[in-house]
Amino acid sequence: MLAPASPRQSTAIVHNCAEGAGQPVNFHGWWITLLPDNALATIARYLSMQDMDNLGSVSTSLESSLTVCGLPDIRHYLSLSNSEQHFYRQVSTGNRQLTDRVRKKKQLSPEYSFPVQFSPAMCIPFIHAHRRQLISSKAISLEPRGSVVTTIFDYHGSYYESRILNKNHNRLILENRHRGELTYWKADINGFWSSDHQFRYNTEDVDYLEFDPDIQFSNCSNSGNCPRGKQRVDLTVADLPGRLSLNLSGLNIFRLSDDRKTLVYLQPHRAVIYNLDNNDKWQCMGRFTAVRDVLFSPDGRHIALKRAQQACFLRKTADGSWISSGSINYVKPENHTPAREVNQSVVFCPDSSHVLLKCKYLHHEPGLGSRLIVNVTIGGTDSDGQWFTQNVINKIISAKICYKLSNTRFTQDGKHLIVAGETGFDAWSLSKDGQWRETARNRCYDDGSAPSLRGDFLTQMSMAGTSLMIDRSNYIMIWAVDSDGLWRCQLQAPSALQFCPQISPDGNCLVCPDKSGQTAIWLRDPCHNWQRQSVKLPSLRMARFNYQSCLLAGVMTESTEGAIVLLGLTPQQIWQEKCRLMVKSWISELSFSPCGRSMQVDSREGNKQTTDFWQIEPDKDNALS
Repeated sequence: MLAPASPRQSTAIVHNCAEGAGQPVNFHGWWITLLPDNALATIARYLSMQDMDNLGSVSTSLESSLTVCGLPDIRHYLSLSNSEQHFYRQVSTGNRQLTDRVRKKKQLSPEYSFPVQFSPAMCIPFIHAHRRQLISSKAISLEPRGSVVTTIFDYHGSYYESRILNKNHNRLILENRHRGELTYWKADINGFWSSDHQFRYNTEDVDYLEFDPDIQFSNCSNSGNCPRGKQRVDLTVADLPGRLSLNLSGLNIFRLSDDRKTLVYLQPHRAVIYNLDNNDKWQCMGRFTAVRDVLFSPDGRHIALKRAQQACFLRKTADGSWISSGSINYVKPENHTPAREVNQSVVFCPDSSHVLLKCKYLHHEPGLGSRLIVNVTIGGTDSDGQWFTQNVINKIISAKICYKLSNTRFTQDGKHLIVAGETGFDAWSLSKDGQWRETARNRCYDDGSAPSLRGDFLTQMSMAGTSLMIDRSNYIMIWAVDSDGLWRCQLQAPSALQFCPQISPDGNCLVCPDKSGQTAIWLRDPCHNWQRQSVKLPSLRMARFNYQSCLLAGVMTESTEGAIVLLGLTPQQIWQEKCRLMVKSWISELSFSPCGRSMQVDSREGNKQTTDFWQIEPDKDNALS
């Protein structure tokens, strides 16, 4: 960070707008403080957000001039945690529907159009303003924006059509594997859906495709230049000009990074990595063998190549290339312990600073029943950016009910790790010196204060913010870290099996069925005490929060058709009903878009599955005080 300086001492170091790419450009001299606003606005379009912050720190006059270029919003973005920055990068990247609306609203000066690299910061005030409107409105309207219908099975009863929605809920693909057909749909600036593109492939040549809806295929050919059994296609990423030509054959899987500038093409046991350079051309950055799958870190700067015995890591350099950055092995049971491997997984923590490799093994002993051995390896990076093993956690779980039931999760801030089983959990915390230390071992869910009922078992574990929700089928518990760094139970409430309880993304609200069959809503106050709100709600069989934790959609149980009740928070932090919606078919799922502007409802009638999209519009004429 560049410290403020007087005009005659001003020096700013800036970089190309592609973060981490290119050589730094130096501006020397006091004259930069005397540039007119239109010249500064032109320069600002080529800077990264960090460079904008540096330039604004040169002098108070520059800081004032760069305000119209979005400097306050950029500094707000840079002050957020890594996980929060990742959320806004994901929401804005490739989301023309949202970024065009932000430009149309003219959040900045009417004469200034912010560059694409500022999109994550520019979307923050837009999303926050929409949340405030939802909270202050007495009523909310759900306006239809289109439907997509799929046929689930053919007349033989075989799997027929499928629908895949992207992370931003603004593009989807319908795949008909019998006809070898992909149909692309997208939403416009007002949220209306329409068919955008179609691709056909020969099902005899291509056995299976797995892809991101933001990846488009075109120019299918089977020319004489291609080996027999291979399909030649051109591949592009939506809204980007770069085109890549590939041969498709057999199992084909595509992994696209959140910034949409790195693409991994997976075939059986091998992977090829492509990068989009500054000239909008895809360049092959490496080929790797013995690869089962690929995982990107949330910040997009690391890639984990999953293999049978280990995970190998790649790190993105300043020029955009990928280099090897170490490997971490899975931990196997002791040699004298006969066990069968059940599952392997790799998970990055939300801020991408740590990774865990989890391996489950099922061990059976005559007379003692089955046990699930869970070995978790925590990995971190050293001063050279190389990944290494920091800690190993071994946990043995009774597998009398369900041997696969175990969970391992990071908290949202990446500072705590939970390894949960049937009856209790272990907790590890990241200390100030960067070491993982055990803070709870075999912390029992039933500490004597909870009802111990026969047949009670762990049905769900969820992590929201820094809160841990445990659903024990007969009661629900909320655990959180107190000021002393210890995990304590904050809430314990009886529950029923009408629907799975849901905790809001910020970890401050819980909705669950109580013993009487009614729906209970619990809210955490600033003192971390949970209070049940006296909200009269119908019995629900499904409930979902939006990403901003201010809307709650529930599907009513007593309705023969699909009746949805939409609740919202008021300025006094009270939940109240703001809208109802009737859907003629049986509702199988509902969800909100990450930006909070639309709701998706999946319903089924016979062999037809319908996905309806609804725009969420606050009633601006009837605001709550």
